[in-house]
Amino acid sequence: RSGTTITSVEHSIRTAITRAWKLTDDSCKLEIFGTYALKEGWTPTNSELIYVLADRLRCKAMLENG
Repeated sequence: RSGTTITSVEHSIRTAITRAWKLTDDSCKLEIFGTYALKEGWTPTNSELIYVLADRLRCKAMLENG
């Protein structure tokens, strides 16, 4: 064990998502998350972001591999 707690890992993920969200262009957010992305103060949860990105990668792989 490295002495890291689940809480600190989740906090680090949340911090990374929040920072990335602030730096990401609105058109990219809209493409990935739809109209929710443009709601004032909305940021995806850890699980929402992971699910959506994993789903997009899965779909892309399926299209590329036929």
